Amino acid sequence: MPSARAILLGLALLLAAIPVQAQRATLPGIVGADDRRVVEPREYPWSAVGRLNTSVGQRCTGTLVGPRLVATAAHCLFNRRTRQPLRPEAVHFLAGYGRGEWAAMSQATAIRRGIDGPPGDPARDWALVTLAEPIGNRVGWIAPGPAPGDGQAAILRAGYGQDRAHLPMAVLGCRIRAAPADRPLLVHDCDAVRGDSGSAILAVQGGRVSLIGIHAGHGQQQGQTIGIAVAARAFRDTVADWPDSRPPTAGAGLDPVPTDTVRTLARRLGRPAPPASLEALARLAHTTP
Repeated sequence: MPSARAILLGLALLLAAIPVQAQRATLPGIVGADDRRVVEPREYPWSAVGRLNTSVGQRCTGTLVGPRLVATAAHCLFNRRTRQPLRPEAVHFLAGYGRGEWAAMSQATAIRRGIDGPPGDPARDWALVTLAEPIGNRVGWIAPGPAPGDGQAAILRAGYGQDRAHLPMAVLGCRIRAAPADRPLLVHDCDAVRGDSGSAILAVQGGRVSLIGIHAGHGQQQGQTIGIAVAARAFRDTVADWPDSRPPTAGAGLDPVPTDTVRTLARRLGRPAPPASLEALARLAHTTP
């Protein structure tokens, strides 16, 4: 059985070798059956997730981690044609995007990257985008946090995949398979396809949600698809004082709890729907087949 470090090194090489636009007969990044489900973008925590659109036609997923700050993958903000980093004026963020509408939108004013080029070392494939407007005050945000111990939290992932570019899709229950202490990386089995680059790997525990990683890509290990993400600790030190996660403000016209997600997940599991909350979402996600 290869060590976690050997797996990660192999995945890093695979990630660097796989072109972002690579296509196959079936979508790469699906681990076994496709467990992604459409979620309601106007409820938290999905309201803090959105699309990063660029003037060069590239798009990825990003997540608000503060009033003005969006976390994503650095390779999303690299112009593949000119092989140059994108300037902030070429990027804007649509929070809570769905079906051509969004809860809030803002232009980028600054970008801080872990790496300026195409994917190489996945541990540096992170970027923090500063927005002109504090839209997180309306739609909420999800603070970065450490990866929890095995089984201690429900693990989720949400983004805008290539096959549903205008609807957020979430995996409501997946696993962190490796989190080595020597490198800020996470190996996971959350389904994620092209367009999901930059999407948040979330942990829900004790009524709180935190961003524990940013999906960077995928590879093959012993014939199995494995996801790889930059752990949030790779960029936590770039901000002196991270604000705690916060749901949408009252009067924003958004649901501060995942009501539709809880009802839909309970129905799929054949259970009565509990009162909607992050705790209820975590309990149901823990029992998702």
